Amino acid sequence: MQRQSQRQPVITAAEIGEFVYCAKAWQLKRDGAEADSPALAEGIAFQTKHGAGVAQAARLQRAASLLFALAVLAGLLLLWFVIGGKK
Repeated sequence: MQRQSQRQPVITAAEIGEFVYCAKAWQLKRDGAEADSPALAEGIAFQTKHGAGVAQAARLQRAASLLFALAVLAGLLLLWFVIGGKK
């Protein structure tokens, strides 16, 4: 006896998002159709460049946080030496 989950196609959360965005495009993709548009290559290139920019921004944000923490630590150490030297 087959379990019910084996008889029904699996629909992922990503597919639900695609369906909500454009049901026709979701159905065509589900039927095996491939995207064919003159702007497709341009869109892929844009997304690749944008993704690289987002990754770089995340790295810069982590570096800025680290530098800020180091600056605070250096300031506290300086303050400790200044106050400690006057006692």
